[in-house]
Amino acid sequence: MPRFFVHSTTAGTFVIASDSEGRWALGFETEALDSHLTPEDAAEAVARGHCRWPSVGNPAALGIPSELTRWVVINSGPAAARTPRPLLRVVK
Repeated sequence: MPRFFVHSTTAGTFVIASDSEGRWALGFETEALDSHLTPEDAAEAVARGHCRWPSVGNPAALGIPSELTRWVVINSGPAAARTPRPLLRVVK
């Protein structure tokens, strides 16, 4: 399973990453938003604005795809090291 899924928008970068509890954390830049059972659930929630909104407002207005296949997958290596880690804490 990938380490991260990333989608960049004009407002900033959204990240879905596995957490230490086996869930998938959703974040925006340095903000932790929500925790979901699957990365697909996280992508769907942010695309529809059915998550905690980031500081830039309703994410549904940003054109984020609900299909995880349209997000960038980062498994490991230098790209993973450069990926923002907004998930210092997961809002439950």
